[in-house]
Amino acid sequence: MSEGYEMVIDFIQIILIIVGWIIVFWLGLCQQKKQLKHNLNMKIYEELYQIKKEFDKSCIDLGLSLGKFSLPFPEMKYCKTNLESLENWRNHSSLLTKNIYSFSQIYIKLWNHSDMWIAVFPRLKKAKKELFETHLNDLTKKLNDYNNFLTEKQMEQLNWKLWNREEIEKKADEISRLFDEIAVGYVDDYLTLVHNELITPVIGYKKMLRENFANMDKQKIYFILTKDGVKEKINKKYKNE
Repeated sequence: MSEGYEMVIDFIQIILIIVGWIIVFWLGLCQQKKQLKHNLNMKIYEELYQIKKEFDKSCIDLGLSLGKFSLPFPEMKYCKTNLESLENWRNHSSLLTKNIYSFSQIYIKLWNHSDMWIAVFPRLKKAKKELFETHLNDLTKKLNDYNNFLTEKQMEQLNWKLWNREEIEKKADEISRLFDEIAVGYVDDYLTLVHNELITPVIGYKKMLRENFANMDKQKIYFILTKDGVKEKINKKYKNE
């Protein structure tokens, strides 16, 4: 009886040791899987962040070519001949064409890499689709339309002093505001969302969304890109009105 009892105890101990090793092995696999996922998250974010830096540079270059203060009217005013004035205008249009092209190439690069990794952050699928397929795509078309508008001015009327300067400056400011809203605002929102999906689970730090800074904005109504697409927001300062 005693010998049989000891055999049962030994058997139970062996089973417990085996179960213990299985649990340790399973926990190790889980930790390894978690670490691999974290490493992948970091790699993807670093990749997108580096492209975003390229995108920001292209935005700075293009942004300087937009708005009424970018137009070469002051230089044209002091040119000796109308031909020299038009040359200034053509130079501005050529630079704008170059910057629009660079901008579109970088945004497509960011779009392609986002498509490549969207399975890792599927909750942002709607935000990605709306940002790239709708807003940035439409913005690029409007940038090209604006550039064509400027180019056609010298074809319609060679004497630049007869151009409707007020109309041209109005269109320049309109496209500049749209550019800032989409290329600067929405793309920053998107990278913040990506950070919070990929990096927050790793380091525990969650970036503040742009809407949390709304009280610093003088606009009553503004728009931000959320995981559910672009949403209209009311500035906190005006909510009680």
